[in-house]
Amino acid sequence: SDEQPTGWRLRRALAPTLAAVLLMGATALLANMPVPKGGAAVLSLVATSVGENKAMIHANMKKLYKLETVVNDHKFAAYLHRAGIEENRDLILNNYDAAFRGNRKLANLNTDKIFENREAILGALPAADRVQQNWVLSMTNEAKVDYLDHRSKLNSLLPEVSHMMAEANSQLIAVNLRI
Repeated sequence: SDEQPTGWRLRRALAPTLAAVLLMGATALLANMPVPKGGAAVLSLVATSVGENKAMIHANMKKLYKLETVVNDHKFAAYLHRAGIEENRDLILNNYDAAFRGNRKLANLNTDKIFENREAILGALPAADRVQQNWVLSMTNEAKVDYLDHRSKLNSLLPEVSHMMAEANSQLIAVNLRI
């Protein structure tokens, strides 16, 4: 099943190839056996001569060497793929860290500065009478509500993103347990 480790899937995938290589060696061995008088070949894995046996052993060694090369090529490809995945993960984490530190800091700073500027502008307005003074105070309160609303939205993003990161960490822990 897909839940088996990659090594098991690779072994299962290569098992028919290995069996075929070994069977080819056995078939070649049987094909070189003499047919006795009267009929069918005797099933025996003994070569007719030491030289034939040695030649078949060398042929099997050559096939096993080729199979080992294929297996090692697959291993190399798997490690290369894994290295690419780890490099991408590291880049994602670096981008996340830069975005969190830089963008969030800028968003916080801009939010604070916008409120300070609105407050300064409203505070610099001349108020000739009580109605104008009340209007300035009302606009200052409205600016404070806008500031607190925006600050609240910025704050609410942090737990959401933190929860997503915690889920990603849980998945990485699950991957680590499967290794």
